[in-house]
Amino acid sequence: MIQANRLADDFPQLEDDAFKLMLISTIVGVRSPDTEGHATSNLARLRQIHADPDPAGQYAHALRGALDDGAAGDEAAILGLRNAIVELVVKSLESYRAPPNEQLISVPLYFDFYGIINIEVWAPAYYLGRALHALQDSFAHTIRNDDLTLIRHVLNYVDAIEGHLEESRDGLPHSAHMDSCEGDILPIAMTAMTASAQLIAGVNRTVEMENIEFTKEVLFQWLGYEPGCTFENDYCDSAWVALARQEQTGPYLEEALGCNHGSPAKPLHWSWLLALALLIGATRRRQLLLIAPFALLFIVSAPKAEPFLRAESHISLLSDAPERSVLASTFGFGFRGGYGIGDWRVLGHLERNFWLSTELSDRVRSGALNLGLGAEFSSARDFVRTNAVIGVSRLQYDTLFHDRGTSGIFFDVRPVELCWKLTMGMGFTLTPLSFTYVSPVMKTPAIRMVLYRTILGLEGRF
Repeated sequence: MIQANRLADDFPQLEDDAFKLMLISTIVGVRSPDTEGHATSNLARLRQIHADPDPAGQYAHALRGALDDGAAGDEAAILGLRNAIVELVVKSLESYRAPPNEQLISVPLYFDFYGIINIEVWAPAYYLGRALHALQDSFAHTIRNDDLTLIRHVLNYVDAIEGHLEESRDGLPHSAHMDSCEGDILPIAMTAMTASAQLIAGVNRTVEMENIEFTKEVLFQWLGYEPGCTFENDYCDSAWVALARQEQTGPYLEEALGCNHGSPAKPLHWSWLLALALLIGATRRRQLLLIAPFALLFIVSAPKAEPFLRAESHISLLSDAPERSVLASTFGFGFRGGYGIGDWRVLGHLERNFWLSTELSDRVRSGALNLGLGAEFSSARDFVRTNAVIGVSRLQYDTLFHDRGTSGIFFDVRPVELCWKLTMGMGFTLTPLSFTYVSPVMKTPAIRMVLYRTILGLEGRF
């Protein structure tokens, strides 16, 4: 809400619906080339987009194609970039001249917890946004001269991500550090803003005079080439080379494990180990979820169960809902209670489930309140349990599409839950991996979260 208020302060025209549509369409257009509507954490989809072997796919991000080698590759990439921006501006103008009912187009956009939703944008502003993205990338993905007016060298992503880049031939690898807009990159980002404003002015002039040359004039001003700056002379000793050598791109797995030989190895964080273990185990998780409950029926039966109350905490890192983020950073706490007869128990379940945004922010959302009833089978003298609950999931905050209090379905299946008795009346429980479905919103657009949780609990028996 604070960010929305600040945006309204900067753009009082937001009270006008037409201006609001134009602004949002431009922002979506600027963002689209990097994600094409997918989640930023959907690495498989993003790799397909960013590692596109078609040179045009690289030029859209101001990067060199796979065959753009040496100094000639710099010239080819810059020419390809200019042509890509001109094509987008032409599409913007053509859609502007189209009948009003044809100027709205539908494009995909990923929303936290909802997934991909098709939204309507104003085509002229959307295509202009994509053109602005390419121009802005020309500052993040190139080595420029000291005053940032000319390009000396174009960086390489496609060869770097494939792991066979040779700098003398393929150029410097893409740098994540150059993609930031803060610290020592701030002068570059500020200059990119100036160039963006001039491109918008050039496009406006093009519309007014019906002449694309006004747009091309801006591109020649900011996308000119300074020859003679190569690997051998360290790109004419550019002041920006040292920045471009930080956080260089390499193959995904090598970067994750700290094996990028172009930079010092990074320590292996525990979360990568856990995520890798869960991914390996997830290959046949559906079969395991079906088989495990029946296999446990053959374990030695437990004595008669007692009434119990358990406090729990849970965390989930991964999800496999179609076209959603593969990261499901959710956590929370809850309570379970019930009473058993023989090997079986009846369960009552209450929990708070908090969600972490992965797209435009890293804010923790209030998530959902989940309530359910279920049953549990215990074996091996109550050391091993299998249980399931089903119930209601209630949305706990206002989203862009739905109000707090919207209700849907929730269920949780724990194929294996382990319990260690600490004293006669206390026990510690561990569920290595559960299958949980949280859907507090079932109508379109729906929230459907498929979660794989690790759960710890402290249990008291009466």
